[in-house]
Amino acid sequence: TMDNSLTSLTFRGRQKVEQCCRELKKLSIDLVITSPLKRALQTSQIICDHNKIPLRVDPRLAEMSYGKWNGLKVQFLKDEFPQFYDWQARDFRPTASQINGGEKASHVHSRITSFLRDCQTDDSDQVILVVTHGWIIKQMVLQYLTTDLNKPLVNPQNLTLTKICLGSSSDRQKVVYYNRPIDCSLQVEG
Repeated sequence: TMDNSLTSLTFRGRQKVEQCCRELKKLSIDLVITSPLKRALQTSQIICDHNKIPLRVDPRLAEMSYGKWNGLKVQFLKDEFPQFYDWQARDFRPTASQINGGEKASHVHSRITSFLRDCQTDDSDQVILVVTHGWIIKQMVLQYLTTDLNKPLVNPQNLTLTKICLGSSSDRQKVVYYNRPIDCSLQVEG
């Protein structure tokens, strides 16, 4: 949840987002809803500017806070607190909030559930692009996944797409795909 110059979108990141805008235009997006954190907001603004899409910021999409661990190197945390790291999921366990003073997973789940409930609609033609953070996306997917997983779900990579259909009835709610790369091969000169 750090929001400073270290968390800004890099020049190369901006280039990648701009390149992906052409592919995103094909999705006929009606609205972009974004996390208020700097890199997500900057990504959303580029997408919306290029594709003339309205933008809304929603604080419920902010990444989970890791408290006093925010800003520390992941390798250091793995070495110092291996009991709080899930090697299969390649992520820290939500129980880490016991020692890092971060946000409780139950609070994050509440805000994600609230956000998803507000997005449910019978308008199956509405396409909303949500720009947020890996752990948040993974938690959204886990709420709608209809099959049991044999191994933990890993966080999606940057600039990938996950499609979740939200309808007012449970038979219309499903995960269509997860962590799909956007076909936006970056060709940087020089």
